[in-house]
Amino acid sequence: IVHELCHLREQNHSKKFWAQVAAILPDYKERRKWLKENSARLTW
Repeated sequence: IVHELCHLREQNHSKKFWAQVAAILPDYKERRKWLKENSARLTW
């Protein structure tokens, strides 16, 4: 959700975009890694 909300300000994945994500979720890199590793478990 944070990722999508940050797109309201930045419509790309620039450094500015990721800085906004990091301001809200300082551990976003760790969360992103977990999601990549576990995404198959989340399929419906």
